[in-house]
Amino acid sequence: MENSFAIIWVARNKDRSGISPKRFSQEQASALAAELNANHPEFEHEPVDTANQEIGDALIALKERIFGAARTLDYSAFAATEPMVEEEELEEAPVR
Repeated sequence: MENSFAIIWVARNKDRSGISPKRFSQEQASALAAELNANHPEFEHEPVDTANQEIGDALIALKERIFGAARTLDYSAFAATEPMVEEEELEEAPVR
């Protein structure tokens, strides 16, 4: 069996995440992730099959499970209802 599983992790109290450089079998990765979660509760670890899943997508999904989905911000309330035109004041140059 090919070792294609990596361990991704997300810090629960900081904006930090990462991926293990080493690859494991599915059994090894699952066991290691469970051990790391038990020993380091400030992080969430999860095995990811790098052959079948995009690592970036897996990290986003893990972050959304921990912190909730990212919300879209609506800035329409801050949009100008009328165009803003600034009048430019021209100063006359002193005559010599």
